[in-house]
Amino acid sequence: MWTGIWLLWSVLVPNTAVAEESRPLRFVFAAENEKERAALLDSVARFEAAHPDIDVEPVPFRWSGYGFHDTLVRLLALEDPSIDVYRIDVPWIPELAAPGWLLPLDSHIDAAEQAHFVPVTLEGGRFGASLYALPLSLKGNLLFYRADLLEAHGLQPPETLDALNQQASLLRQAEGLKAGLALHPAYFYNDVLPMLWASGGDVLAEDGSVVLDSAVNATTLDTLAQMVGDTPDAAVPRAHFHGAWAESYSALFDDFRAGDVAFAITWSPRWHGLTGSPVEGRVGVAPVPGLTPGAGSSNLGSYYLAINAFSTQPEAAVEFLRFMTGAEAQAARIEMMGEVPARTDLLKDPDTLAAHP
Repeated sequence: MWTGIWLLWSVLVPNTAVAEESRPLRFVFAAENEKERAALLDSVARFEAAHPDIDVEPVPFRWSGYGFHDTLVRLLALEDPSIDVYRIDVPWIPELAAPGWLLPLDSHIDAAEQAHFVPVTLEGGRFGASLYALPLSLKGNLLFYRADLLEAHGLQPPETLDALNQQASLLRQAEGLKAGLALHPAYFYNDVLPMLWASGGDVLAEDGSVVLDSAVNATTLDTLAQMVGDTPDAAVPRAHFHGAWAESYSALFDDFRAGDVAFAITWSPRWHGLTGSPVEGRVGVAPVPGLTPGAGSSNLGSYYLAINAFSTQPEAAVEFLRFMTGAEAQAARIEMMGEVPARTDLLKDPDTLAAHP
């Protein structure tokens, strides 16, 4: 890991104070795939065309889960000013804001601008009473299901974990599938948290105390555990759960889009990954179910832009953040990568809705 950190350091840190003052605005991000990388670079190019007085140096890295996170944490802990704006995952915001590493945005992004964003995404960018980041998109976990198989067997999308278990087991056996339900062993909490919330459970109480060991959480997890097994009727085959799906975060969706799985819990942007697949046009989505019928849930998984509190170009960084999360850039990313916008003006726009129902 330290090798990677010093490589990043050598790319980012200028040789002199003069170079730090005169260099372009530096935007560091990790992209999960080439489509995502191209869409973000397109947004950068649009910004530079609209702001010819501000040069931006994009520094893209390959997404590697928490490897990229750990590198940023170590650099920011050194109060390094060479990163101006960076793209971060929503769970990182409290961690990076608490030590004072993120620039508070409240004095830069007023209430009128904030009102353009879906409220839950705006809350995701807050820590305490301050706003520290703005969302690039609206992203959450959903239950993907084979609508054609459910229809063929006279089934409705499951509204409880018990129903999901029963349907996944039935379809796996009846259709000769690799698995009935696919889950992410890595970052498993992303799949489990919506189940807990849909069941009326939680991790923290309103007073901040830990309630993970509550009775409803225990029942929910017991129900989930019953889905994993070694027998042909197990909804989640243990061999895949501890095998390929644990080794690669995208492996389970690869199995789903290949037609080998009946249900998958995964992120909403994966919908556009179905284009050109054997199951295109044969898939539906629903909230992740819990113990109670009709009480499905999801979890926020959006990426955000934040400004380094030690940046020597905070004004330019704010303009960049404002544009990248603005209507033009988010609308372009709808077209390029199928992102659901985090802006209410786009979500209510008739032309956007007509083009992307």
